Amino acid sequence: MFSKSCEYGLRAVMFVSKQTKQGEKVGLSRISEEIDSPEAFTAKILRQLTKSGILKSIKGPYGGFIIDSEQLSTTRLSDVVNVFDGDKI
Repeated sequence: MFSKSCEYGLRAVMFVSKQTKQGEKVGLSRISEEIDSPEAFTAKILRQLTKSGILKSIKGPYGGFIIDSEQLSTTRLSDVVNVFDGDKI
């Protein structure tokens, strides 16, 4: 069983990767709305994903979250699970 953080993290990564493939950056509020998670909790999750190198955060008025093309092709769901729940699962 996954923790709530892990579940939302998986949803966020899948959504951001879909948007990245379409050439879009995605903001916090849109991700929060899409994965049906409170914005503050989503911010914490995105911070962990950015710190671990899975997501990339671009600051500024035209910023948002993306996944680098290299990460897009090499990141596995188990990488996201390890960020939140470790490798016990």
